[in-house]
Amino acid sequence: MYCFFELGPILNPSFYLTLILVIFIQFNHASSLANIHNPNVILILADDLGVETIEAFGGKSYHTPELTKMAGNGRIYPFMHATPLCTPSRNSLLTGKNSIQNYLGFGYLNPSEKTLGHYFKEMDYQTIIVGKWQLAEQGGMRPKRTGFNEHFLWNVDHARRGSRYWNPTIVENSKYHKFKDEFGPDLFLQKIKSAIHKHKAEPFFIYYPMVLPHTPFVLTPLQTKSDSSLTKQEKFSKMVEYMDYIVGQIRTELVNQKLDSTTVLIFMGDNGTDRNIVSRYKGRDVHGGKALTLNSGIRVPLIIEWNGQIQAGTIDSTLLDISTLFEGIIQLSTGFDIKSIASTRTTNEVDPFVEFDIYSSWLNLDYEYRYNPNEWFFQYFQPLQNNTQLKAFVQNKEYKLYSDGRFYKMNADPLETIDRQNSLKENIKDFEVHTFLQQKLDQVNSLYSINQREDLLGRIYQGPGFSYQNDSIKVWGLPGTKYGFVDLLGRQIYEGSVGNEGEVSLATHFRVLLNAINNQAVK
Repeated sequence: MYCFFELGPILNPSFYLTLILVIFIQFNHASSLANIHNPNVILILADDLGVETIEAFGGKSYHTPELTKMAGNGRIYPFMHATPLCTPSRNSLLTGKNSIQNYLGFGYLNPSEKTLGHYFKEMDYQTIIVGKWQLAEQGGMRPKRTGFNEHFLWNVDHARRGSRYWNPTIVENSKYHKFKDEFGPDLFLQKIKSAIHKHKAEPFFIYYPMVLPHTPFVLTPLQTKSDSSLTKQEKFSKMVEYMDYIVGQIRTELVNQKLDSTTVLIFMGDNGTDRNIVSRYKGRDVHGGKALTLNSGIRVPLIIEWNGQIQAGTIDSTLLDISTLFEGIIQLSTGFDIKSIASTRTTNEVDPFVEFDIYSSWLNLDYEYRYNPNEWFFQYFQPLQNNTQLKAFVQNKEYKLYSDGRFYKMNADPLETIDRQNSLKENIKDFEVHTFLQQKLDQVNSLYSINQREDLLGRIYQGPGFSYQNDSIKVWGLPGTKYGFVDLLGRQIYEGSVGNEGEVSLATHFRVLLNAINNQAVK
């Protein structure tokens, strides 16, 4: 996703200083740049967890006392947004890019991307990743190429992924281990504690993409076999509580190692809650919105704690998205040295009309949130490789405008059932916001050809299936079914029809770009 301000479309993550300062600020007045360089960073990403599930944000269904303590000693961000699914969110978080720039398919991270792990490694941090990977499918990035010195991960290879919970299969530094009578989240916690102790004398970055509380809904070590009759909703509740317990254990370990004042602890969700779950939130029932572009599918909790630096118990209501967190973390660890980080980006990633000078006024460590009516962000979402339900939209806190023209007022219509585009003349505010969001959507479209992508998807994706074996693509469907895909490197589109045999195999030398776009749209 992108977040934008009235400054214009800032499509490169190197230019998110405004949001960086919004997230990592309000340090004590006595703080200086010299003593905030190179803090340790622990980034926890919960799996399938919407904002409505956490007590600190107004949730009433689940007991999360440790996250409440973390929020009480740190800051919450109630307007953080991810994407509706885990893979595009993780891509954005690890690379700082919007899905329209680098999302090529579910379970896939382009091996050529530069991740948080690479950046921290270059800054002489010890880099450790623990938890869920699921980004190496179809030739995607393997853990050893991510820039992390150590990895302890579930789901490195889909075919060999095994269980994530009881009796888990975990890959430790490229070696497979099957653990008997063990609970995966406990093993991840043990590894994190060990890493904190091992590297306490040097700066470290620990990325912990949790497996909790994703399905399957299971009993945790705090339950007994007699609890096996619990409903999915009840098991989910216990899993959220166990997730909270793990966060508390990490916080306690930092205190025990006397690292809480030199470590930034970040907790957030990767997308909305499972759709089988109903949670009580601010006086109403909220159905989980995973895989939907509703607010319930993309609005997630974000809490940041840095003892003695971030003002305790504060709330920042800035409109944020997951890709901005990447640059915020990097800038924080380098002392807000914008140009040094921006210089590591390739020229073609920088929009030509954006200049460094406009950011000098934002270098203010005592920043406090002030309402900005011109906050907005853009999201591009194509759920799966052969799924035609591509959606692109811009939104602010109240309204959402899709690229197909649909226009909703989200607070009054959270399920997006009342399209307001035909009643703009009747409401001045609707008209003004629609005009503003349309301008932003047009700006993004001028750079990334959203409409051409949608037209092409609708024209050539008529329901064929895809499978992959090494560098061969197999397309199947009814005879005569149209198919199409793009060679991003060769800048060519391949189209055809399935023959009478019902399938066709195509040898390739590239990774397929499945959100098909025409040659002019390929950057």
